[in-house]
Amino acid sequence: MKLKLSAPAKVNLGLEVTGRRPDGYHELRSILVNVDVVDLLVIEPGQGTVLSGDGLPSESIRPERELATRALRALEAVAGRGLGVGLRLRKQIPLGAGLGGGSADAAAVLRAASTLGLELRPGHLRELALDPGADVPFQLAGGAALVGGIGELVEALPYREMWMAIAFGRVHVGTAAVFEELRVDEWTSGEIIEAAAELWRSNSSDERDVPTLPGRGRSPPAGPRRSHRRLPDLGL
Repeated sequence: MKLKLSAPAKVNLGLEVTGRRPDGYHELRSILVNVDVVDLLVIEPGQGTVLSGDGLPSESIRPERELATRALRALEAVAGRGLGVGLRLRKQIPLGAGLGGGSADAAAVLRAASTLGLELRPGHLRELALDPGADVPFQLAGGAALVGGIGELVEALPYREMWMAIAFGRVHVGTAAVFEELRVDEWTSGEIIEAAAELWRSNSSDERDVPTLPGRGRSPPAGPRRSHRRLPDLGL
């Protein structure tokens, strides 16, 4: 058995951080969409995870820490046995770019559960998805969605064709590091994202109807101002 899977990146069209839970995780409201930049994943008989990718930094090649590896281990824990498969992962989504490559890889593994002989209810898969990372529940669903909580609340939005240019400045900005810089006075209510989602549902195609999304007309809570405090060489 050999499964060949694609794992698409995601783009955050808007993000508001609305608070912080006692366990340290931030509550958010966000609109996420998948884009056609993908990692390539092969699940085949064997063991371990093999990584490849053009320009992949040597310090990042730590297969045991890949979210895809964690997702496979979670499936094996549910099965109560090894599944006798390994992973070959070609990274094409830039690392540290906020495009959710690791989450996409983990979600691709979880979606393969039934092919690997595990019959799990959708709710169980969603529970497993939250453990590797906050973006994995969205990546498990895919498409476009309004996301809330710490990432576990995923409400599908209608399909809308979009074109965008994605530029990566080759500066790694870790999500956790950026959120550490977030101040309480930078939290917002989530109302802008909610309004944007409502317009999305109504299929408004007029750019003038779209409210100013955090990241479009305002600096987002996890965006350039916070990154600049940690990475002043960005020049933002």
